Amino acid sequence: MVITILITGATGKVGSNVIKSLVQRAPKDTQIIAAVRDVNSDASKKLGVSLREFDYNKPDLIKAALEGVVRLFIATPPEGQQAARTKLLVDQAKESNVKHVVRLSGDLKGIEGHIADDARLAERHVEASGIPYTMIQPVFFFDNVYTKAPSIKTQGTIYSASGDAKYHMIDTEDIGKAAATILTAANIDVHNGKHYVLSGNDYLSWAQVAELISTITHKPVKHAALTHEAYIALLTQFGVPAPVATALSELDVGVTKLPEAPRSTAFEEITGEQPKTLKSWLEEKAGAFQQ
Repeated sequence: MVITILITGATGKVGSNVIKSLVQRAPKDTQIIAAVRDVNSDASKKLGVSLREFDYNKPDLIKAALEGVVRLFIATPPEGQQAARTKLLVDQAKESNVKHVVRLSGDLKGIEGHIADDARLAERHVEASGIPYTMIQPVFFFDNVYTKAPSIKTQGTIYSASGDAKYHMIDTEDIGKAAATILTAANIDVHNGKHYVLSGNDYLSWAQVAELISTITHKPVKHAALTHEAYIALLTQFGVPAPVATALSELDVGVTKLPEAPRSTAFEEITGEQPKTLKSWLEEKAGAFQQ
């Protein structure tokens, strides 16, 4: 039986890693399709899989993209429209007889703000759709460290609104592996209704991340704590889109209110592998944090 899998957010950090892992892991008779805004863009072509044009503002394209799809991966950017876009997609997925949805969300416990509220509502739309589903909820992406690169390179400083609070961190490549493992499972029913919190082995504050970057780059890097408002302003000054800056700062503030939590082992349970460490990721990406 041919299983057709559609990946939304396909050119994003997580979506592209889901596709990368699907290409590596999926049975040969699996059809992997990327839903993209522009099928002719370099980013789309580099995915190396079948492409279907997709636009949340064009219901006819959503319907066409879902034709024959059995399993669906949903990733929506944190721009305040996650819930609305997710509902559009799952409503059409139900009509199109999609059999399972895997949605990228986040570990939202204790996180306040409109971005987190919108993500929670998006989860509820999936749950209410009647389609079997799985939520994957990564805590904090290694890639978020990239947002610190401009200030690290120019000022030798990591700014945050989280004080000394610590994060459970995970690589987007590992998130892709977990999602792909679920999407290609022979018995996907074992994942039905599950909410998997994904984290790696690293549980670090930004001060500790700064120390790690200092060791790897042989350049002094320190941490400086800012208020919520000041941190958003700084991120946007460095080119981070305002909705993403707000989401990152809300996450920082939320983490300061949380008690220390045990690390989730869901990644290992799903994939049978060990997650990448931040140290090894930083060693691979060291050039991004140097002049």
